[in-house]
Amino acid sequence: MQQQIKQENQILKNIKFVGVTFDPDSFKNGEDELNKSIEMGYKVITDYPTSTGVVFSVGLYNVKEEEE
Repeated sequence: MQQQIKQENQILKNIKFVGVTFDPDSFKNGEDELNKSIEMGYKVITDYPTSTGVVFSVGLYNVKEEEE
C-alpha cells in the first residue's frame, strides 16, 4: 500500500504595513491596529525600525495542502 504524505504550503494572500510610533499620544493607534491584524490571522514578517517608531510588515497566509 502506498502511503500518502500531506504537506502544508503557506501561500501569502495579503500583506500590509503597520506603523507604531514612539509618540506617547499616538502609539496606541498603531498598537491597536497591529493587535487587530494579529487577531485576524496576520503574522509578523519583519520589522523596520525608524527614527520615530517601528513599521511592521504583516502577512496573511492561506494553507494549501498537497499530497505526494
